[in-house]
Amino acid sequence: MVQPKPLSAFNRLSPCVYLYSPATATAPPASDPSTILLCSWNNAAPKHISYYTKYYTNLFPLSRIVLCTMKTSQFLLQSEAQRRKDAAPAIDALFSESSDQGARLLVHCISNGGAKRFYGIAGLYQSLKGKPLPISSIVYDSCPSLPWFKRDLHALLHVPGAKLPWLLYIPLAVVAIIAASIVYFIVHFCPHWVWRDLVRGPLEGLNDERLVRKEATRGYIYSEEDDVIEWKDVEEHGEVGILKGYRVGRIKMVGGKHAQMFRGEGGEDAYWGFLRKLWVNGLKEF
Repeated sequence: MVQPKPLSAFNRLSPCVYLYSPATATAPPASDPSTILLCSWNNAAPKHISYYTKYYTNLFPLSRIVLCTMKTSQFLLQSEAQRRKDAAPAIDALFSESSDQGARLLVHCISNGGAKRFYGIAGLYQSLKGKPLPISSIVYDSCPSLPWFKRDLHALLHVPGAKLPWLLYIPLAVVAIIAASIVYFIVHFCPHWVWRDLVRGPLEGLNDERLVRKEATRGYIYSEEDDVIEWKDVEEHGEVGILKGYRVGRIKMVGGKHAQMFRGEGGEDAYWGFLRKLWVNGLKEF
């Protein structure tokens, strides 16, 4: 029997937005999300994204899923205006089955790529509606963090260069070293307004109540073994959120790898159990 291609059940709405709708028109129960917004990491392969989408369809079988992807070229080279234009169909998709007020949204951002994509969507919604997205719960998975040279180099080389012959790997390594050096210098040694949309804007935006409402519970999933994201940055971001009045939960997945935290200590039970608990808490009032 031929297996369907990963994400074949999703309809492409734009270069970075995809929509999955359950086969049945039955509305999800009030205890489940009406829609899940999944923002994947940079250059995520469909077969890897499908792990999350399959799990979500099992966990919440009647919920719609809006998938938003990100490429390194989009992350580094596109203007924020262009990123928002490409992601604009996500706004319509999120609320095509319910009003803003009636929506029960679960957001899952994976890595800085996913966090940056969500930042653009939330910023676009705020500019159109003058209010934050009506999120019930949001998950910051393997994010957010400032760029760090060694970690960025790993991110730029590990996946694209893993199977390349050395004649192709060497020029890729040179480009990666130059790119990581430029990003590190700009972020750590230049005024914060320089290339703010690269990292500072999204990092601060995820703690901005104009974009992420305080009523939304948030959860951080991270590990010290993450080769790409600095775990101390993740914890600091959560602390800032607490000081601003957000409801924050955290789970450190010992041994978890970047964008694969479910492989850490406790495995899928710990990972998805935390996410499920976060969603239940998000339905409660203060």
